[in-house]
Amino acid sequence: MTDVLTGVRYVAALAVAGGRLYWADGLQMSIRSALLDASGRVVAASVAQSVDLVAMPSVLAFPPGATSPLYYVDQARPASLLRATSDGNATQLVVQYGLSRPRGIAVAPSAGLLLLVDEGTAKVMAIPTGEANPTVVELYHWEDAFSPRGIAIRQDVSVRLPSLVGTGTNGD
Repeated sequence: MTDVLTGVRYVAALAVAGGRLYWADGLQMSIRSALLDASGRVVAASVAQSVDLVAMPSVLAFPPGATSPLYYVDQARPASLLRATSDGNATQLVVQYGLSRPRGIAVAPSAGLLLLVDEGTAKVMAIPTGEANPTVVELYHWEDAFSPRGIAIRQDVSVRLPSLVGTGTNGD
């Protein structure tokens, strides 16, 4: 990739959508994109800023088969999950508080959910995509050396939130 994209030295994340390659560029403090040709190679002359002024961009995700919205993480304090159109317009804050070191996002459009892995809080969280101020639901909490760096969802599997009935630790 560095042979085609000159000046790109720190790429924190990659995503492909709508015939474009998107990358989180930590040195440029932005999310950038470029067109892909028919063979899947980057068209160097098409490099463009997609989202400006992202202090510490790290994780990128699109809904499967879609070109918008782009979900991304800004690791600046406090770490935040944001949503933008693929051209960078209409950026919205999705979740700001309660995140520490988010490391992965997966979009489950059929369930209307984002799954987020946060290494700092040792949690996998589910976040509804259609709400203005979404309630973050903890799906899994680890207490050992488990430290995931990403998350993926098989699109042929149904994803749903667990029942939130009961508050006991034994599932009642």
